[in-house]
Amino acid sequence: VIEIADIVERQGFGRFHLNLAIWLFLAMLIDGSDQQMLAYTAPFIVKAWGIKSASLGPVFGASLFGLMVGAIAGGYLGDWKGRKIAILAGSGFLGLCCLIATQVQSVDQLLWMRFLGGMGIGMVTPNAVSLGTEYASRRYQATVVTVLFIGYTVGGVIAAQRGCTGLEPEQ
Repeated sequence: VIEIADIVERQGFGRFHLNLAIWLFLAMLIDGSDQQMLAYTAPFIVKAWGIKSASLGPVFGASLFGLMVGAIAGGYLGDWKGRKIAILAGSGFLGLCCLIATQVQSVDQLLWMRFLGGMGIGMVTPNAVSLGTEYASRRYQATVVTVLFIGYTVGGVIAAQRGCTGLEPEQ
């Protein structure tokens, strides 16, 4: 009988693990960036659409609600079809939602795109953490999870840099 857990425990941290960690880090970075981007672009949206800031409140909530729904659906998909498929599906879905979001013209449309994009983020995050820990020995599991969530945080920082590059909404 071959015990996969024993094989994983005996292996070190090699090229495969590094490549996996880099790809998962990048997926988390993109998710973190997208999750924060609305906060930095909201003043421009308010100005361009001539709306009140408060009208974007539900849009922020929709993204987080989508993240919750996506985490539930993505966890199930990852268990059923595999973590890599769930990560790719969530990333692709998020990318599609981001592309469509560039064309929205109302708060309601933006709300739905943020909800759906949040679902994509939710599909990626738990599967990235699960995949990273499944391939890491117990010795490296906490480090892998930490690095992945650093990717999520760095994505938020990148969003701040991209959203606040000296551009100010005109008064």
